Amino acid sequence: MPATACEVPLELATHLGGVDALEFGPRGAPLVVALQGKSANPDVIAEWVPAARLLAGAGWRVVVPNLHSNELTKPGAVASKDATQVVRDIIRSEHNCGASCAVVMGKSWGGGEAVAFAAAHRAMVVALVLVAPSLSDVSLLQQVREIPICLFWARDDAVKPFALSEHYTSSLAPACTLHASDLGGHRVLPEYLPSIAAWLSERRAEALHAAEAGHAPEAAAEATPAQAQVQGEGLARRSADHRHSADLTRPRTLLAAIERLDLLHDSAAAAEAGGVLRCLILGADAREGASLEAACGVFSPACLLLAGSPWTELRLTLCGPNCAAARGARLTAAAEAAARAAAARPLGGGEGGCEGGGEGGGEGGCGGEGAGDRGGGEGGGEGWEGAVRLNVRFSCKLYHELTADELGAPPHVAVAFQAGVWGYDTWAPTVGSVLRSGCALVVTSYTILEAEDDEEALAAIGGMRWAWRPEPNPWRSAVTESRLNSRGDARDLAENAAWQCVLGTSRCDV
Repeated sequence: MPATACEVPLELATHLGGVDALEFGPRGAPLVVALQGKSANPDVIAEWVPAARLLAGAGWRVVVPNLHSNELTKPGAVASKDATQVVRDIIRSEHNCGASCAVVMGKSWGGGEAVAFAAAHRAMVVALVLVAPSLSDVSLLQQVREIPICLFWARDDAVKPFALSEHYTSSLAPACTLHASDLGGHRVLPEYLPSIAAWLSERRAEALHAAEAGHAPEAAAEATPAQAQVQGEGLARRSADHRHSADLTRPRTLLAAIERLDLLHDSAAAAEAGGVLRCLILGADAREGASLEAACGVFSPACLLLAGSPWTELRLTLCGPNCAAARGARLTAAAEAAARAAAARPLGGGEGGCEGGGEGGGEGGCGGEGAGDRGGGEGGGEGWEGAVRLNVRFSCKLYHELTADELGAPPHVAVAFQAGVWGYDTWAPTVGSVLRSGCALVVTSYTILEAEDDEEALAAIGGMRWAWRPEPNPWRSAVTESRLNSRGDARDLAENAAWQCVLGTSRCDV
């Protein structure tokens, strides 16, 4: 379909059946999903159409579903949980090229459901555009604080009084931008449209890689990487400076994989694991953390993103011969006890490093086990309320070389960032060991071509099925660096630009 603003009718498949919709703009462009208000009035159903036309003309792909077209998806009748799943189905639709994330716009009922969806699937939401949202559970706002929000409200709105906007501006500052209009009632006003287009344009220009990924994330954090690592509000203060995407690409990619593998809200799995989400980082090097404190800094944003899930602790094991933090580290019983005591404390929000550590010398074992204890104060710090605990372990061994005692319980998910499986024979026994443990293995690459080379190397190892084949990673870094790709060509490459996932058990494809 050419890059025009023309509108095309289509039917979207959801778990509740087909839903009629209009699509605007080219497939493969950054995706926007616009949710209507509750009324079945045709004017309300089509209320986002003028905005969709404007955004399509600016290079966005916009989908406007008519949820009244299916008795089971009617606004006000459909349960919020089902509505959230419908939005997920729409984003993942083949008509949207299987997108991984989107900007979600919503007015009134649709605005409330947009917030509920973002709270349940934060890794799938680039930004929110809300017009007088109807949100019955305002506690959900605490779960979307890191998502940029553009809010519109008329002071004379008789359906949803303007005073309700205070819930958003007080809970979500500085991530929430309020545009107030003196007159306009409960409508998507024409005067809102230029502001919506301008606000989204800033994010698209700096962080969305439409040409390749079609749905890359809005990347931002604090003014410095250290602030992004230490303070939860660093995720909320999203600037137009795309450099900070390099700091967030690992925790965001990890969370997106956890969600796509249906682990994020798996209460049964969380209960069975005692609330501990076990993640394995294979082939770790200095970019995953050259010390315990640095590793906690890299991955602590994931703890905020896990807030509101059934998980209470994120336990990371970083291993590999280049794992800088593990060199010369060996845990003694005393050091391990101290590290576990640190892990029992919640993340706070002040300055300070991660506690725990290793002592002694020599190789072997897991070293530097500890926790991300930010500030250590009672009750946690500003911006980190509800964040799960972080526990980090290291080993300079290859994963398949670890003993049963060193391994402990098998991981729920393993990630190999920029693995280069195609280039190293030593990956074969590690991949086999990971898949035999029953967990999924996510492999990222600098480019799609390199991911395809990794795909061939993985297929040669055998004993696996693909949960998803190589595709653009929605949470890749927006920062490029000059490197040799798998074909030996010097290129400006971005970290984690592509990803794929393999399974070694009977788990269903996702």
